[in-house]
Amino acid sequence: MTETRESVPLSKNSGRSVAFAIFIVIANLLINAITDAFLGTTPSEGEAWAWVIIHLVVVVVLGFFAIRFGAVALRETAGGRMRGRGLAITGIVLGSVLVLFTLVATLVQVIAAYMF
Repeated sequence: MTETRESVPLSKNSGRSVAFAIFIVIANLLINAITDAFLGTTPSEGEAWAWVIIHLVVVVVLGFFAIRFGAVALRETAGGRMRGRGLAITGIVLGSVLVLFTLVATLVQVIAAYMF
C-alpha cells in the first residue's frame, strides 16, 4: 500500500515559521506608524532611542521564532515523513532577510539622524 500525498501530515511548524516572518512585516508597519503618530517630527533623544530599541527587540525576537520553527520543520520534513519543507525554507529565508533588512534600515536611519 502506498501513501498518497494527502495522507502525509503537514508540519505545523512550517506554517508557524512563515507566520512569524509575516509578523515581522506587520510589526515593522505598526511600530513605524506608532512612532510617527506619537513622536511627531521632533522627538526627544531618549524617546527616539527607546523606540529604536523596542523596534529592534520585537523584530529580532520574531525573526528568532521564524528561523527556529523553520529549522524544526526542516527536521520534521526530512525524508518525506511530513509535508511543508518549502514553507519551512520560506520561513527561514524570509525571517532572516527581514531581520537583516530591518537592522540595516534602522542603522541607516540612525546614521542619517546624526549626520543631518
